[in-house]
Amino acid sequence: MYKNSNVSIESYIPERYGFSFYEKACNFASKLITFKLDELTEKKMTETINFSGLRISPSGPISLLFLMFIVVTPIMALLAIVGLISGSTIFAFYIIFIFFAVWIYFNPMLTAMSIRSKASSEMVLSILYMAIQLRETPNLESAVAVAASNMDGPIGRDLKKLLWELQMGKIISVENGLNKMMYKWYKEGKEFVEAIKLLINSVHQPSAMGEKNIDEAVDVVLSGSSERMERYSRGLKMPVMLIFTLGILLPVISLVLFPLVIIFLPEVVNVTFLVILYDMILPAMLFWIIMSLLQTRPVTTSSIDTGKSLKYSIPFQGKEVPILYILIPIFILLVLIFGIPLYEYHSKFSMCSEWQKCQFGVCKPENLQLTQEGCKDLMLDIMSPAIYSAMLLIGFFFSTGIVLYLSIYKYLTTRERVKKMEGELGEALFQLGYQMKTVPLEFALSGAIKNLENLEIAEFYKEIIKNIKNLGVGFEAAIFDKDFGAIKRYPSKLIKSIMKIIVEATKRGMMAASNSMLTISNYMKNTYKVQEKIDEIMSETVSTMKFMGMILSPLIAGITVALAIIVLNILLLLSLKLPVISGEGTEITTTGGFFFGLWGNSMNVGVDIFQLVIGIYIMESSIIMAIFINGIENGYDRITEFNLMGKMLIVSSIIFTVSSFSVYLFMGGLIKSLLLSGFG
Repeated sequence: MYKNSNVSIESYIPERYGFSFYEKACNFASKLITFKLDELTEKKMTETINFSGLRISPSGPISLLFLMFIVVTPIMALLAIVGLISGSTIFAFYIIFIFFAVWIYFNPMLTAMSIRSKASSEMVLSILYMAIQLRETPNLESAVAVAASNMDGPIGRDLKKLLWELQMGKIISVENGLNKMMYKWYKEGKEFVEAIKLLINSVHQPSAMGEKNIDEAVDVVLSGSSERMERYSRGLKMPVMLIFTLGILLPVISLVLFPLVIIFLPEVVNVTFLVILYDMILPAMLFWIIMSLLQTRPVTTSSIDTGKSLKYSIPFQGKEVPILYILIPIFILLVLIFGIPLYEYHSKFSMCSEWQKCQFGVCKPENLQLTQEGCKDLMLDIMSPAIYSAMLLIGFFFSTGIVLYLSIYKYLTTRERVKKMEGELGEALFQLGYQMKTVPLEFALSGAIKNLENLEIAEFYKEIIKNIKNLGVGFEAAIFDKDFGAIKRYPSKLIKSIMKIIVEATKRGMMAASNSMLTISNYMKNTYKVQEKIDEIMSETVSTMKFMGMILSPLIAGITVALAIIVLNILLLLSLKLPVISGEGTEITTTGGFFFGLWGNSMNVGVDIFQLVIGIYIMESSIIMAIFINGIENGYDRITEFNLMGKMLIVSSIIFTVSSFSVYLFMGGLIKSLLLSGFG
């Protein structure tokens, strides 16, 4: 039975994992209420639950939903009867409840989707690790151990599980465990499964035939990855246009009609309606669509793994400050500076709007200190509430973008350096392996450095040779010593694992090490070529999405929101001037009287709330588009995701604010002055 001290299979033991709150809730509900699902639904749910690793029954989510409904509904009814909550509050609550219910039911699918996304970047790398190890030692157990020790995602966990089951006697051989893995991942990556079959066959073949199978396995997973990504890219153009058009542009452009909707449906279209539609329903729908598209993203080469866990913090005076400790004070400061004046304006606007309903007569609110003219001036003022709400928006989202970018910057620079080195690794190994055929290791390193003079990885070789010369240590210690090893400055799991294999090869002689380097070099060069091809395939689609999400969407939104607010202001001006027209005895037709009667209704959504709600929606859509773009470009990579998210928040918040204020300044005052002159 194979054991490898470098593989932490103990961390896999299922009994050591506690149940999540979701699992506990579903299991508790299943004990109280049991549903019988139809055969097809139960089969699909069982497959999804098994794949996701959740420890719940197929009917668990539905049982939990029903239990929540029968508990919550009587409580809401009682609160409504005693008058503690209004009808609109109940409506808003059940809208939120519906979204929560959808999440509860589809959580196994979402978990499976997340696992697929994370696993897609590990499939190619796992085959590469096993192929390299099998080239050195034709033993499946050692190959699986090497791959498992260098990966922490879903594939890595499955490989650790395989070794744990082997150690516990639950499977009779590694080959048996790999067959179980192939069954699980067949739908997600057929080329991955084919490559595993070839690797299994390689250990049962003569040496030459086995090496051929290993090479073929790498070629299969790389070529299959490239072909599937090419098909995916071609099929992505239409969904991207639909997401942008129907998910972002259409809702934003429809805002132009919003003032007219307010006139005809004043009781329905209010602040609650806006918040639920634009800040909850539309973002949730957009997020669901993009996650569905990301689920179909095929396997690519590995994302960059520096082996470091992310800490979302910013260095300050030698300490790491969590980003929440920065964002919360910023938000409080923005509320104090702009939020309080905005609240005061909104309170006065609401009271003036109530007073307007009786044509500024005897129903004046007691707390209102303004005169009739003061109310009219306040209600017609666009710029003050627009400035307050815009400063709140840009202040919070711009600062959030800056903080996100700064918190991830230290990881980003390391990632870019590691990415560059991993791209150069194939050439570096070729140079060193070629030199080692004729000269000792120390001279081979010096010769390789000369040929790699302008590459980042040359510094890695320089660090190794410096340790050998100055400290008098061997090749292994020069790389891996915990105090001075060269690998400390270059935290790449890929480089670390490959150098381990090469160190082991040097123990069998320089010629064996040279052959290993040349073989691995060939694999790495092919992998890099495939990644470059994939990047080229996706470049046009990614560039288009970045332009639409970062520039075009906030630009159109800013202009549209400003126009809608101007129309709101015009209608409000008309409603204030109607009593003047009637008082002068101007004859109004029946149709005109009908529309004037509608315009006479006070506006129930002010400029401040309107801009805040729509601005939040634009920022939410920017975040969602950042997740989508990064998922397409880099797969599951939190570093690049937060980097892009920060950039998009910064740029989109500026463009949204500048475009809306430009329209206010150039058109708002002109239209208002023309209308006022028309009324004399």
